[in-house]
Amino acid sequence: MTALALVTAGPRSPTPIAVQVTAGDPLLQAGVENCLNDYPELMVVNSPVPGSVALLVTETVDEFAVSSAASTHPVVLVTTVFDAATADRARAAGAAVVVPRHEASPPQLVSAVMSASRSIVPPALDARERAVLSLLADGHETAEVARRLAYSVRTVTGIVHDITLRFHLRNRAHAVAHALREGLI
Repeated sequence: MTALALVTAGPRSPTPIAVQVTAGDPLLQAGVENCLNDYPELMVVNSPVPGSVALLVTETVDEFAVSSAASTHPVVLVTTVFDAATADRARAAGAAVVVPRHEASPPQLVSAVMSASRSIVPPALDARERAVLSLLADGHETAEVARRLAYSVRTVTGIVHDITLRFHLRNRAHAVAHALREGLI
């Protein structure tokens, strides 16, 4: 059985997983993209889209790059310098999966992207969440949002907290910006 059969066997996803590749140089990036294009369960994209996975190929862990990509998308980090401390730093910065570069075969990358994609939450907000974020986007403070919606301040705070956790966001401003950018409010 070939490596390709091992990766593609089993139920297929109805839609391919979007993956955006970022590498240190254009030749490496093109090579990784070409490898991933051979797998129908993945779709290489040029810019992040809702539900996409970011695949970063780097020499060492760059916490800023990982954390900025991880703020809205799961990250697969492929790094040359790999040890326990590097893996811990990468995960602390938000990487969903860390792959040592010497193990980064195409099937291994596909598996890593599939694994990272399982942490994607469908981009949807319920009516309460949309109402809270809409009022916050209009510049209202938490207490005013609570008063207008007849919720307690604690309820509003809890709603915002749940949104930030579910979408891997840093704070309420980031939650509002994300909701606006993704067309959720």
